[in-house]
Amino acid sequence: MLLIWGLFGLPLIGATITKPYRSETFLSSSSRCPRCAAPSETGKIPASLSEASGYASSKKNPGVFYIVEDGPEQPLIHMVDEQGASLGQILMTGIERWSWVPQGSPRFGDFESLVVGPCSKGSSEQCIFVADIGNNCARPGLKKIQDCPWMRENNTYSLLRVPEPNMEPRDHELKNYSVPSQRLPFHYPDGPHDAEALLLSPKGSLYVVTKDPRETAIYELPEWPSQEAGTAKKLSVVSGLEGEVVTAADFLRDGSHVSALTVRTYRSHGHGGKVLHYPLQASMPDEPAALIRAVMSTPCPLASNLEQLQYQGEGLVWQGSHLVLCAEGKASSLFTIQCSVEHSGGPHMAVHILLSLLLVVLVV
Repeated sequence: MLLIWGLFGLPLIGATITKPYRSETFLSSSSRCPRCAAPSETGKIPASLSEASGYASSKKNPGVFYIVEDGPEQPLIHMVDEQGASLGQILMTGIERWSWVPQGSPRFGDFESLVVGPCSKGSSEQCIFVADIGNNCARPGLKKIQDCPWMRENNTYSLLRVPEPNMEPRDHELKNYSVPSQRLPFHYPDGPHDAEALLLSPKGSLYVVTKDPRETAIYELPEWPSQEAGTAKKLSVVSGLEGEVVTAADFLRDGSHVSALTVRTYRSHGHGGKVLHYPLQASMPDEPAALIRAVMSTPCPLASNLEQLQYQGEGLVWQGSHLVLCAEGKASSLFTIQCSVEHSGGPHMAVHILLSLLLVVLVV
């Protein structure tokens, strides 16, 4: 029997494919929860970036990461390598300053996150989506422009869609690009919200997770057949946060489907930082339905007390089986958390299971 398994090169059913890193501090108890090591410092972002609010990895250019700043004076995406060293900038052209921004402050929005993936559902082209979704005025009691000068006009938010450039071969010079971009406006169906987490699935679906200590929710964004403002759809309230606010999120991918949602949180002013993980059911092919079921369950804790490493952490991205964490602050450190990822399934896993059952029948 063991010989047959070895010949086919298949793992036993339920076996962990990636060798786990065991850590008493970051050990999850559920069999569906990744087991993660303590965070390790892997680099520093440039000192010129003091408001790093979003962090994502390139799909076209391996080893390249993108950073956006909160409320920039110019619509820029900053490029860095794995250690955080600057590689250059992308200027988003064709993006105008919002009319609701106070005069004398040339802000192009409240950039809080960014993701990279299909430019639209079914597209083979890759785009960067910058999330103009922050809203400090979305708080109880703030109703008028006199209450908060950053009040959004008509409660309109947006994504900036930027075709991902092909970077030139690296040398010692920084690379700067100007890329025509689009602003894609949207509204929430139930009033204003503050948010700092944007998600993009391999299928091209976009989601926002709101930032609210009273009730955190996840919304599915429209598909934008035109540049007219669409309306987001509320999917579910997110459970297990208990006063925490979500500042970053990413999907853990298993091939062409989502296997888990991972969020980064803190309580107030950067304190109490955690990473929480919501596995999805592989048996549910409907992505929104699987996501709703996942966020209504108790999450797996992957890391805690992150404020001791990064104050006001607002970046998180999966790179294979490890998480990379980014934070605001000049020359802020990058940290990596290595995890043993046990995927929930997928087409390739289904093939393994069928072959496993067939081998058992043949042996018996």
